Amino acid sequence: MSSPIRPLDSNTLSDIVSTLPSRPIISLRKDVSLKEALLVLANNHILSAPVFDPSTNTCIGLIDVLDCATFTTQTYFDNSDHSQFKNYLLQFSFDVEQVGSVINMSGKNPYIPMKTTDSLLQLLKEFSNGVHRIPIMDENNNVLAVCSQMTLFQYLFKNIDLKDNAELFTDFKKQTLKQVLANRTTAQKVINVKESQLAIDAIKVISDNGLSAVGVLSEKDGKLIGCLSASDLQGFIDEDYHHLASPVLEFQRKSREKNGSSVSSLVFCKVETHTVGDVIQRLLQDRVHRIFVMNDDMEVVALLSLTDIFKMVYEYLNSKQK
Repeated sequence: MSSPIRPLDSNTLSDIVSTLPSRPIISLRKDVSLKEALLVLANNHILSAPVFDPSTNTCIGLIDVLDCATFTTQTYFDNSDHSQFKNYLLQFSFDVEQVGSVINMSGKNPYIPMKTTDSLLQLLKEFSNGVHRIPIMDENNNVLAVCSQMTLFQYLFKNIDLKDNAELFTDFKKQTLKQVLANRTTAQKVINVKESQLAIDAIKVISDNGLSAVGVLSEKDGKLIGCLSASDLQGFIDEDYHHLASPVLEFQRKSREKNGSSVSSLVFCKVETHTVGDVIQRLLQDRVHRIFVMNDDMEVVALLSLTDIFKMVYEYLNSKQK
């Protein structure tokens, strides 16, 4: 008996690669410093890069800003000396620590190389399990592209020709957020920080809980006023480590000023009135990786990340087996 056929079963990663703009792959040697790695990421406006072993000229993994966030908090909190010394220690550590020793320190980027002939659904499955990026290799085992969660998200939902599956997600998008949250098998606690907390403490919350961002709540009324993500680490390098001891939103402002970024990472929708389609549209429009779900009193009731969306998509496609 043949296996059931699911929508998109015939789609391969070559379909995604063919939609990507032609550009050089930004990569890092495993022996460069973390300071240099952060500079490369910031200067190229990217969140991750493949890491190569120069002795074999092969890719050995990926590093991203979440790995740098994890290294930052471990270095900072593993030392009990005074804060000024911690700043010097952190700066020294970024100067001497090599990229190769920090690969996948966050646990979000296990090295799972895939080929252009591999199934799109296999990629979707990996992303639904929380993996953030997958390197796609050519026939000579060279990195052809790095496919991120956002890459696949845009492929599925943003003006992409899905051949015979153009109307595939119509019913999926019609689901209300109220339905989606009611169908969750386990309640997910939304983890936030207060605006008075220091940036380094907020980054530790992100790292310790395996997150990529946290909401920032007002000290006055507990309402959501911001969102700190690991990508905000891009803006602090070299002489700027002392900003980690700043309140979280002040740190973020300084980081984004240095990065030349003005895009807000705080995006929300209403649980009573919005659909999954509305969420998808907002994520695409603002090019963010998560959206806060609010009730009528503007209190946070849930957080939907791209990982959550991919879990829903994977279950939906499996339910469409023929």
